[in-house]
Amino acid sequence: MYEPNSSLGPVVVLFLLTFLAIFLFVTFAIWIATVVGKWQVFKKAGKPGWAAIIPFYDMWVLYEISGIKPIYMIFTVIGTLLASIGNVMNSFGQAREVIGLVIASIPVNLVSIVFSLIGLVFSIMASLNLAKCFNKSQGYGIGLAFLSFIFYPMLGFSKTAEYHKLEK
Repeated sequence: MYEPNSSLGPVVVLFLLTFLAIFLFVTFAIWIATVVGKWQVFKKAGKPGWAAIIPFYDMWVLYEISGIKPIYMIFTVIGTLLASIGNVMNSFGQAREVIGLVIASIPVNLVSIVFSLIGLVFSIMASLNLAKCFNKSQGYGIGLAFLSFIFYPMLGFSKTAEYHKLEK
């Protein structure tokens, strides 16, 4: 007969807590690098640097300085809200074994995916335009979109990068 090793439990818990601590530290470091870089980029563009630490307002300022109408960030906001609503409906349905709520959450989740994808497209466009505003390549814009914790500090602390508003 198999007897579980009770001395293994604390080791597993310690491993998981260590992994969680490292994960949280790395996540926080990435967030700090992105915020510090955005702060400098916003200052170069004549906007308040502190805007980089305010959720959604940082996106508004980014859209402004990159020449995209900030109202388009509504797609990202609606996608986020609908995803939250769909997840709540889904979890209530599973917790109470009410299949109707789970089925009702499907259209909400699908619409949230569509809105989130549209928001992603606008965010990528903003990154590409921002790179153009600083006379950088489209590859740099892709870096801003997907590796922001590296490219925003590079752009923000670059001595040669100057902001130029895009002509319409």
